Amino acid sequence: MRSGPKPPILATKEYAASSVFEPANLLREARRQKGLAPGDVPAICLLDPDGDILRALRRAGRATLSAGWACYHTDLHEFDHDGLRFGIIACAVGAPFAVLLAEELFVSGCRFLISMTSAGRIAAPVEHDGGPPPYFVVIDRALRDEGTSYHYLPPAEFADADPALVAQIVAIDSPCTTFFALNVRRPPFDDAIVRLAFAKSFDRATWSREQLGGLGAPIVTFVPPGIPNYDAADDAQAFDVPAARALIARSRYAAGLPSVQLTIPGTSLAKRQFQPVVDAWHSALGVDAQLSPVDAATARELTRSPQNYPQMTVQGWCAAYPDPQDFLSLMFTTTTTVGYTNYANPTYDDLVRRADAETDPSVRAGLYRDAQRILTKDAPAIFASSARSLTLVAARVHGQSLTPLDRAFSQFTLGDLFVPLPPMAR
Repeated sequence: MRSGPKPPILATKEYAASSVFEPANLLREARRQKGLAPGDVPAICLLDPDGDILRALRRAGRATLSAGWACYHTDLHEFDHDGLRFGIIACAVGAPFAVLLAEELFVSGCRFLISMTSAGRIAAPVEHDGGPPPYFVVIDRALRDEGTSYHYLPPAEFADADPALVAQIVAIDSPCTTFFALNVRRPPFDDAIVRLAFAKSFDRATWSREQLGGLGAPIVTFVPPGIPNYDAADDAQAFDVPAARALIARSRYAAGLPSVQLTIPGTSLAKRQFQPVVDAWHSALGVDAQLSPVDAATARELTRSPQNYPQMTVQGWCAAYPDPQDFLSLMFTTTTTVGYTNYANPTYDDLVRRADAETDPSVRAGLYRDAQRILTKDAPAIFASSARSLTLVAARVHGQSLTPLDRAFSQFTLGDLFVPLPPMAR
């Protein structure tokens, strides 16, 4: 294939040079022709390509035309929300048009511009576990298959977000733990040594990184990070394939493990996420491990009673309040009504019962710690990951407290947030 001259969109570009066409000049002439006095638009503005937001605001009587907007092609409306003034332009569709409006907005007083629109999807984000939209996605790069960006930036496959901005993204631990629940009455999981071997042959770090996109923190305990009494020193289920093989060698199934089936949701995402898990167990332990995809109704029916509980399945638990009691006393006790792995250990039951009634914080913490260490070693569950959420925190914001139970940014310490004022010029 013969190479020829660059197409005009890529040729003779001087990306460092100033533009000959300035948006300020365009707006100056527009003001002159329209007889408009100089004026600024709100400092925060929205582009609403679908127009749905502006239509809703107008129906509610909340949006008024801006007197300071001089654009030839659009109207800008203003509205108030939570004590802030916003500007909004509807139906800004297409990159060339959106960029024209963005440049005009920034020379008209806008300091922060947000484009809020809908989009199609190819696959559900991994952190949503195949669930339905809506999603919140942090976009750190965009594929450049349009033309407008090539007038602003040198050719490249992707446009990357500002690294300084991306660096301000903070991962917040959640009060949730994902685990593989094991039916302790079904071979080979009727042997605690085998259960622990499966737990120790699961590479959580690699799985969380590759299958959860970094939005799952690998953990080896039921109580996750961020919850009081999280036990970072408990390594009973830590990844160690040689130790796992040694455990199998001294188990009741040393002569050979029966096949195992991991029951999962019957979605393509779940199959993609969990196939590496059973493949790794086959590689590490030589076991015939297979996925057993089922629909949501079947999964609910299977996990509602001890008699029907699968040999192994994917489960999750989210705390309603930040205390180890909401984990250790509710799921794996003999009398539980929310988990049916058929696990029963009187010593574990006694420890959590005493911890629930204990009023001395240090004694209580010790009881819960001892109970969880029994749980991780008995391994009625293989603890896998704790979900994380992302939020963007500017470096100038101080006083925030980000906890696993936050449903809004620093919701428990809003009164402590502050942004230092710049020093006054003398």
